[in-house]
Amino acid sequence: MDEWFTIEEIDDETYAISEYGHWEKVHSYLLIGKTSALLIDTGLGIGNIKKEIDKLTELPVIVVTTHVHWDHIGGHALFNIICVHKNDSEWLKAGIPVPLSVIKKNVMSEPFSKNPPVEFNIEDYKIYTGDPTKILNDNDIIDIKQSIDKISSLKGITKVLPAHNELNVKVDLISSIKNAFEDIEDKGMLKQGNGIFHFCEFSIHI
Repeated sequence: MDEWFTIEEIDDETYAISEYGHWEKVHSYLLIGKTSALLIDTGLGIGNIKKEIDKLTELPVIVVTTHVHWDHIGGHALFNIICVHKNDSEWLKAGIPVPLSVIKKNVMSEPFSKNPPVEFNIEDYKIYTGDPTKILNDNDIIDIKQSIDKISSLKGITKVLPAHNELNVKVDLISSIKNAFEDIEDKGMLKQGNGIFHFCEFSIHI
């Protein structure tokens, strides 16, 4: 395997493809089915994620995009079938109004903790760009609590597979976050701009 990527087997049909060498510590996930495979996000685009996928499966690969931030779509151009939310599709085709120089700065803003692939050159770095599902203005409020309530109501969750940082997230973290939001709401503090609330295993920035 490419030293840039860390491949971890979640189960017989699921793999995490992680980029721990960059400060974003991004995870993409490969789900292998009977007739095709599903790749959730394509990472930073620093290394060639398709080469790693080809070592894990010979099945045709469908890419599903969680969202179109630069650190999740870096390898999109390497694949033929890409699924994205309809609100993202036009910008994903046309490109977002963020200068490549800004994206390059994000890539290099912290030192790599491991050497990137020899073929990686920041001067030649390109990104398969797109927009967020919704453009937020300064006075917009996202109801994250409502989203957490929906997730916590789902039955049969056995694993939480995050997009960044630590791979092994405990399932009970969902209920802990739900309880934390309820605590903030009970105190009348669930309003945008009220700051950061620290809990044992996480913080909530409102």
